[in-house]
Amino acid sequence: MKTAFMNTLRRAFSSLLLTSLVTQMISGETDTINVTHGIVDGETMVSSGGMFELGFFSPGNSRSRYVGMWYKNVTVMTVVWVANREAPLTSTSGMKFGWNFITGIETYLSSWKTIEDPAPGDFTYHLDPTGYPQIVMRQNKVVKFIIGPWNGLRFCGIPNTRGDPTYWLALVMNKNEVNYLEHSVDRSVVTRFTLSQSGVGQRWTWHDVWTDLCQLPKDPEGWVRADWSNGCIRRTNLSCQGDAFLRYSGIELPDSRHSWSYAGMTLEEYEAECLRNCSCTAYTHLGLSKGSGRLIWFDDLEDIRALSADGQDIYIRVASSELGKNLCQQIFKCSLFTIFYADTCQKY
Repeated sequence: MKTAFMNTLRRAFSSLLLTSLVTQMISGETDTINVTHGIVDGETMVSSGGMFELGFFSPGNSRSRYVGMWYKNVTVMTVVWVANREAPLTSTSGMKFGWNFITGIETYLSSWKTIEDPAPGDFTYHLDPTGYPQIVMRQNKVVKFIIGPWNGLRFCGIPNTRGDPTYWLALVMNKNEVNYLEHSVDRSVVTRFTLSQSGVGQRWTWHDVWTDLCQLPKDPEGWVRADWSNGCIRRTNLSCQGDAFLRYSGIELPDSRHSWSYAGMTLEEYEAECLRNCSCTAYTHLGLSKGSGRLIWFDDLEDIRALSADGQDIYIRVASSELGKNLCQQIFKCSLFTIFYADTCQKY
């Protein structure tokens, strides 16, 4: 991550490589490096908390040597940071990424180019501050996946995190910054989040014994593709006159770049406000924690998905002629790769 701490380390590493004839080596278990105290290939340094180790390594079958950090007490060498001139490549417990509006510096997550080359790859995770903050995955500069906006406790597109005591999550938003923070409550638990060369985000937690945690879905190829780009279209166009809003539950909220956030209004007031604005297509209540408000969408609703758990309610604008129909079958018609569907059918 592009932080002052990482920049300081890079300068120290540059000094280390440029002063290869330094004769005074590290003695004892120090966790400090400077121009007069360095390390050579074969030596390592351990962090003061005993969690991380720094030294030289070669990824995979590569013959190249890199300076990096890995977990000290994990038997399988697991690199979590590489001292190159590019963005860091993995995230660990205690991560923070987002934007510093004062300095203009963005902290983000980047994949490796290959398993043997830690240079930045094609995929990146960003906290997008446009509209209402949400996490997006990009391939080069093209948005490929949207995790959804913050709902007061978590990003709504990440299921199965409700009430999870393992992590402490927070979103900091003010005039100076917008940052996502994540900490492991139990410091003895070794956990990290990585972005693979193929753009798959993965949460890793180290266990000393093998445990079967899950089974593959029935359609693993579709799961890997994660391609819902064709989306859905309405059966009946909106007319603005006589439209209504219908509630859908268990939903990952749409792309929030085309939304506005408000506070201090009831759901009924939101519906009345949206009905007066023909561009308003949906609204929701972000009331999962104190201080949460409402979110209103304008124009197209993109990247909506039904979740098996931890989804939210969203109120979607529909034509009056659709009222009373079997909603999950009649309002939308979807192509093969569907980004919106309802778990159950409801009568209104």
